[in-house]
Amino acid sequence: MFKKSSLDPEKTDILLQNIKPDLRLLLLFTNQKCNARCNFCHIWGEKGWALNNSGEQSLEEIELSVITKFVNDAIKINKKQFWVMLTGGEPTLYKNFEPLVQFLKNNNLPIILLTNGSRLVKQSKFIVENQINVISISLDGPPLIHDSIRSINGLYNSVCDGIEIIIKEKKRRRSHYPMLFLNCVISDYNSAYMKEFISQLKIQFAERGIKLGFNLESMKEFNEVVMRFEPMLHTTEEQVVKYKEEMKKYFNTELSSTPFSFVHDNSGIEIKSVKNFLESLWGEDGANFNEFVEVDEYFQNIHNTFGHKRCFAPWHGMIVRPNGDVYFCPDFKEYKIGNITQSNFDEIWNGDKANKFREVLKTRLLSLCNRCGGLYTDYNSLDLNC
Repeated sequence: MFKKSSLDPEKTDILLQNIKPDLRLLLLFTNQKCNARCNFCHIWGEKGWALNNSGEQSLEEIELSVITKFVNDAIKINKKQFWVMLTGGEPTLYKNFEPLVQFLKNNNLPIILLTNGSRLVKQSKFIVENQINVISISLDGPPLIHDSIRSINGLYNSVCDGIEIIIKEKKRRRSHYPMLFLNCVISDYNSAYMKEFISQLKIQFAERGIKLGFNLESMKEFNEVVMRFEPMLHTTEEQVVKYKEEMKKYFNTELSSTPFSFVHDNSGIEIKSVKNFLESLWGEDGANFNEFVEVDEYFQNIHNTFGHKRCFAPWHGMIVRPNGDVYFCPDFKEYKIGNITQSNFDEIWNGDKANKFREVLKTRLLSLCNRCGGLYTDYNSLDLNC
């Protein structure tokens, strides 16, 4: 994900002046429940908000009848197909995971599943049979390091076993789906083990093939796995204070505790080692990275912005939390634009609160935006033109 913007600031400003709301990605936090305790997770990690919250809120799950009604409404109003991303918590632990997937596929909506991979072995046949389009699986280092970060013993090997079963099932069914992405979050927990990690993967999947980068064209083969690296989302207390002032100034809203869970000291990251490692990967056969961000700048200078210089998420994306609350930003709960148990899609998507947020984001980023993965999202690639 170390990718620079393909749009220059002037073109971005022109594009934003004429942009219309057009939903391309609906992100569903189906549940908060998770069987991992990842060190850096802002929900269940060392500084996660769920650990200091009521058990009831931490274990919320979205009701199937509520979300299906809302999605049906979105299909009618949006008049175009859109992607649905399932996340959590761990979305495969959601009590209605299988019925929800079947509902989405019956409505011809492509699905991206974000998972820690702990249940791949159990659910592999269902996943292939129901043609989940993309699975992004967390894998953050060699076995002992990954299991330590995720706090699940044996998880690395379980993930690899699940991938093997899915690949075999895809081949048996002669299916392209799901496309498999391994996602490594680079942090001070694993930065010293990157070289060992990629060597281990190449051995693990010697007969399958590991591609480096995000290349949908390369996924046409039945047996390929794509490996992606992305830096840990982080911020500083100084940036949080600025963000608090901005939210009060532009939206007259108070700060939740969530932004502070992203404050992290990166001094433990072996930046030179990681930079050398990533640069060596760029020269490998089959690697597909365009321009890449200087990793030292990313971790050492919080004031630099990478990706697009403006955020397109409020025009193309929507986030629904387990309690039905709707946001434009997946990780920050300061500005709610509605709730799907109280309002329909059109009332939320085209409502006053949504439009106010869009107007502010047309002219600026907020202080916590510059490390958000949303700035890297190419929403044009999610336009299914249907």
